[in-house]
Amino acid sequence: MTKGKARRVDFYPDEYIAGVGGVLRADEQGVYWMLCSLIMCEGGPIEENNRRFAALCRIRPADVKKIVETLVRAGKLLRQNDGKLLRGHRE
Repeated sequence: MTKGKARRVDFYPDEYIAGVGGVLRADEQGVYWMLCSLIMCEGGPIEENNRRFAALCRIRPADVKKIVETLVRAGKLLRQNDGKLLRGHRE
């Protein structure tokens, strides 16, 4: 369900650090931040398109695919039954 495009979000640095610090590598954090931003921009779950993600993050599609799988396993992203990605709930 699309909630509408986010125009502004509250960012709490201490919560971000607690959620990813010591858990995600720098490259994983960059992809995570980009995908969360895309989810907010599109107002809901996004199509999993590793070529698009790779272009946005300036890394190889194979690398971004591995990182997305890591983020899903860590619960940072969730993959819906239709294959779309959304933010996880374990932050």
